[in-house]
Amino acid sequence: MIKTMLTPMARMFFAILLFASSLCLDNTTSSSQTQFVPSQFDEICAPATRSERTALIKITCNLSRNDQQTWKLATLRNWIMEPKNNQFGKQYSYEIQCSRASSGLSLPWPIKCPGLVELIVRNCNITDVYSEYNRPDIYTMTSQLTSIEITDSTMFIVHSRLLELFQGIANVSSDFDCLQAETIEEVVFRNISYVLDDDLEHCLKLFLPPKDDGPVIPEDPSCRILFLPTELRNLEVSCNFKKLRALDESVSSSLSVYYHRFLTKYNKFPVLEFLNYSSNYIRDVPEELRDWSFYFLSLKHMDLSHNQMEKITFETKFNLNHANDTYINVQYNNITTLSRLDLDHLQNQPKTFIDIRNNPIYCDCNLREFIETLSNRSLFTGKMKKYEYIRDMKCVQPKRLAGKSLGSLTGEILECSSNDDSPGVVFVAVMVATVIVLGIVLITFIYRKEIRILFYTRLNNPLCSGAHPGLGSKQFHAFVSYSNEDEDWVIDVLANRLEATGNTREESPSSEPRTKGTKPSRFNLCIHGRDFIPGIPIIENIINSVQNSRHTIIVLTPSFVKSGWAMEEFLQAYNQSINERRRHLIIVILEEVPEEQLDPLLKRCLKTFTYIKVSDKLFYDRLTYSLSIDMKISNRELLNENSVQCVRDSVTVDYPNCSDGRVFLGDESLEIPTVSVQSSGNISGLGIRL
Repeated sequence: MIKTMLTPMARMFFAILLFASSLCLDNTTSSSQTQFVPSQFDEICAPATRSERTALIKITCNLSRNDQQTWKLATLRNWIMEPKNNQFGKQYSYEIQCSRASSGLSLPWPIKCPGLVELIVRNCNITDVYSEYNRPDIYTMTSQLTSIEITDSTMFIVHSRLLELFQGIANVSSDFDCLQAETIEEVVFRNISYVLDDDLEHCLKLFLPPKDDGPVIPEDPSCRILFLPTELRNLEVSCNFKKLRALDESVSSSLSVYYHRFLTKYNKFPVLEFLNYSSNYIRDVPEELRDWSFYFLSLKHMDLSHNQMEKITFETKFNLNHANDTYINVQYNNITTLSRLDLDHLQNQPKTFIDIRNNPIYCDCNLREFIETLSNRSLFTGKMKKYEYIRDMKCVQPKRLAGKSLGSLTGEILECSSNDDSPGVVFVAVMVATVIVLGIVLITFIYRKEIRILFYTRLNNPLCSGAHPGLGSKQFHAFVSYSNEDEDWVIDVLANRLEATGNTREESPSSEPRTKGTKPSRFNLCIHGRDFIPGIPIIENIINSVQNSRHTIIVLTPSFVKSGWAMEEFLQAYNQSINERRRHLIIVILEEVPEEQLDPLLKRCLKTFTYIKVSDKLFYDRLTYSLSIDMKISNRELLNENSVQCVRDSVTVDYPNCSDGRVFLGDESLEIPTVSVQSSGNISGLGIRL
């Protein structure tokens, strides 16, 4: 009997155990066979979550500088499309976080990948942006991207690819230009910067006015990129973003002034609700945002905060059919004053709420009429009730009223007289005129050197300065002393600018003084790599070059003070200044030299001689003036304690280092005894510059 009862129970227990084992085996097998990321991403990506209700699989990836693997959209796309990987019907959300040093994220536009629904990229360096240009097979590929967010990242643009895109811009298709307009719902490009792999500085010459006597600048095809905005005017690619509800392009300093014109010219945004252009340095609101309701029919929120706008200039003529108010955030701009017209402007836009709080309001007499209007108790009723916050806005300036609310102000508090009397007005006008005249005189006195320089270089008038006496017996206008590490800048920038037009080396130097109205000439430079005579010892070449040049230009950088030959050239040039009793030496600060590398001798010496920083906006004006105007060294400059000590020290110091000094443009001069300065340093006979 017992045996008969156990047999069915044992069978049932065995069946349950077998079923449970099969479940475990199935789960193990399924888990081992499930692959959510390509094998190339194994070390940098891992599944985060998977929704049970949908097929969406969320993947997180972390890239650092030490990773051997890199994340490529093409790798993911090829893996998903491979039938053996069984990814059909699955949807992916990728969140990629980089260290800033990593540049291994390959993300070609227009980011087409089947199954990729959401893409988040943070703090990455992005490459291959235009690597898939002119790939129709990519453009027409089915894709379901609904959300893309790229923040705090840099896009590295290959010049040749951009040029290729520019040359075919007329034939660009909407598949390339419109991202994925059919499916995209949210686009965030926040704090994005762009880096071109080629320097286009040489292209800027194309925008300079032509010179009648100068050479014709040959056309460089690579420079055509600078004319891209002109070409885009005729581009008629239309994008209909049927599902796009949020567009965020905030924290950007690279948006073109034409950007919003291109954004709205042909594109359609029927359901766009959120638009963010905060922290974009916007001073004047673009027309397309000023009359936003014409272009963005469903807009509910536009963020223009943290810009530089000074006025309320929105005109919503077409939003009367909107169901809700549109909120426009213009907080933290530069609105300093308000008027009665501003209140009328706000009242005439019933479907819009403009938030102007947290702006730096200046509470002076210009605000008197506005303050009187605020005292009307019926002002903020009905449609204007939403602007009642204006009464609580605070004054920022002047200091005596800082923190006071606008609603608490009166004409008496502003200290404004309601009736102006004529004598007072005249007195104020006279005082203002006097202040203006004195200001002009003061500015002229403070900036007299700069004014003299600009009169000569821009208006061809030397004013009271000594006119250029020509080269005279000299062969060169200037000998350029520099370290070999700075040769590219000297040849391509400095010499190219100073020797480009005007005088050429074949012109005979004139000994006639330059007269008023004559344009400053260009210069003949002596550059060691080009003008040193082969076969002659380097030290002899240096001495001859300094003596045969009206000036010596020292290109000062940290590498200069480490070069023995460069420092020898400095000493010879200083000696020449003393011998000629004129301003022979000109210091050009290309790079700041750390103070710990500076030699005390040159610190003192450079206080006597001209120095000009390359970063100075008037750099070429100052340099042209220094090379053109002949000035003596004054008794005060040569016989002061610094200069005398400089001469004494230079007899025993081998190779001094130099630092910055001060620009000198004095006019005093006095005959003084000639002091010969010789370097006691040992000159290496290696025949190379250190």
